[in-house]
Amino acid sequence: MAAAQGIFQFVGRRGTYSVSAHFDDTANNPVRFSQSGAASATSATDWTPPEPVILMDVILGSATGKTQTQILRNSQPTGDMLLNAVHLATVVVRPALRVAFNQVSKIGAIQLT
Repeated sequence: MAAAQGIFQFVGRRGTYSVSAHFDDTANNPVRFSQSGAASATSATDWTPPEPVILMDVILGSATGKTQTQILRNSQPTGDMLLNAVHLATVVVRPALRVAFNQVSKIGAIQLT
């Protein structure tokens, strides 16, 4: 498998935020984030929302060799694990995640096995 692009979709009181994500498909590496364009291998390893938000969906453009992704809040696991195959763009019905974050939270993710 190879690197994959994705989108983390958040909802807040002022609107919806679609944050580009780059999965380099390497175990224990962080997911990279960008709100100003397509995320790449040099993008930031976290995203800080402008208001309290709820992570509602993660959409992967293609399959990765790594099967799980751990969601992080301020570099600490939230306890929420994503099974990457369930979050492919081709999967019509993905589970709603509903992971809440405060305005000052640094949101991140790490690729696991």
